[in-house]
Amino acid sequence: MDASAIRIRRARAGDVPAMVGLLVQLGYTPQEDWVRTWVITASPDDRCLVAEIGSRVVGLAHVHRVPFLTESAYKARLTALVVDEADRSRGVGALLLEAAEQATRDMGATVLELSTSKRRQRAHRFYERHGYTRPSRHYRKAVVPRVSAPPDDGPLGGPGAVSPGA
Repeated sequence: MDASAIRIRRARAGDVPAMVGLLVQLGYTPQEDWVRTWVITASPDDRCLVAEIGSRVVGLAHVHRVPFLTESAYKARLTALVVDEADRSRGVGALLLEAAEQATRDMGATVLELSTSKRRQRAHRFYERHGYTRPSRHYRKAVVPRVSAPPDDGPLGGPGAVSPGA
C-alpha cells in the first residue's frame, strides 16, 4: 500500500465506534460511552491518534505521558496500538508508531515504553524491528475501588499515612 494513502490524525468523538471495534479485535471490551467521554475530555498528557484510509478508521494509537520522579523526567506509555485485521502488514502500524514517537517528543517525554501480551508474538517482532527492547519486567495487580470513600486520615488519604519529613 502507498503510505500516502494513510492519514494519521488526532481522534475525534465520531471515531469512537471504529476505535471500540479495533480494541475488540484485540480481545478487549471497552465501553463506548466511556471511550467517547475520554476522547472528548482527554488531558494534555494524552494523545489518541487514528489512522485513516479514505474516510475509514483502520488503526489507533494512544500515548500517555507520566512523570517519573526517580529520573526527574517524563516518560510516555503506549497504552494501545491496533490496526484493523484487514489492514495489517501494510505499513499502518509503522506509521502509527512513528506518530506516537513524535507525540512523545512533542509532550517532552524522553522514552516511549509499552507492554504487550506474551501471546502476541507478531507484535513482539514488530516492536523489536522498530528498535524497542525489553529492559525490565512488568507486574500487574487489579486494585478494586472501594464502594465508599474512606475518611481522609492523612496527606495521602490512608490510615497511618505519614507526612513527608515526619
